[in-house]
Amino acid sequence: MIKNDQQLATSTRKVEELRRASGGASAIERDSIRRLIVEIKTEIREYQAVRGGLVARFDLNELDDIGEALVKARIASGKTQQELGEIVGATQQQVQRDEACGYASASLARVAEVLDALEYRFVGSVHAQSEPALRRETAATRGSGRGLPPTTRRSR
Repeated sequence: MIKNDQQLATSTRKVEELRRASGGASAIERDSIRRLIVEIKTEIREYQAVRGGLVARFDLNELDDIGEALVKARIASGKTQQELGEIVGATQQQVQRDEACGYASASLARVAEVLDALEYRFVGSVHAQSEPALRRETAATRGSGRGLPPTTRRSR
């Protein structure tokens, strides 16, 4: 994932280098180079779309995706790592470390602070991983009112 304009420039140069290198390559090597060029160009287009404000919603399939979503939100908001750091009271290096590790060591409070600083919000839900887990919970809480949504709980 491209995270800043410097990486964008590096990726653009890499595409040109790969194009030049493909001229003297075998058919198998050209196919590998072509696939790599497509991958890099996809990352370039994604970065440009996010930076250009064409994309402002970043869906998560799992909690591990939060880091990439926060980086994209920073890019979409037009803030540098330095600017984000100043807002949340961190150094540019700390923001860079958080982004590099996908905010894996950041607290939930830090994630919320970053979202606020970028003027984004988190909207989501938690789902049972399997039907049996859902049935076990329903059976275990049957009659207690604990397994029911708050609006349908029986009063005691």
